[in-house]
Amino acid sequence: MPPFADTDEGKRLGEFRAWLDGFMLGSVISVCQDPYLKPPETDFARVDPPESEIWSIRLREPKDSDGLRALGGFLALDEFIVLRWRYREEIGDNFGDEVAETIAAWQDIFDKEPPHKGEKLNEYLTEANELAY
Repeated sequence: MPPFADTDEGKRLGEFRAWLDGFMLGSVISVCQDPYLKPPETDFARVDPPESEIWSIRLREPKDSDGLRALGGFLALDEFIVLRWRYREEIGDNFGDEVAETIAAWQDIFDKEPPHKGEKLNEYLTEANELAY
């Protein structure tokens, strides 16, 4: 029996798991540090407000779904912690609320320790090369 059911939901969860596995194994992903200039196909991006240091995994597969979003922050270089995830259609136009809830979750878990901060992308991800758009 596969780890996820052969349903639309199972396919979406399978894509999420595959992305997380790929991230941990150092697979190539598209990353954007600027929340205001990210191309729509970006897989992993910092969100607004950038000073919150919250990032979003942006899954758009399978193609016939809205995908999902997972939010979290970096604890240290190459150490990303997912704190929340939801199907994209459940978020609707309330993405700012999701970010605020993720910030609150980080503060609840890590108390006064803010997420890791960097100036350049390779201060978050060792092997990173940000594409210019």
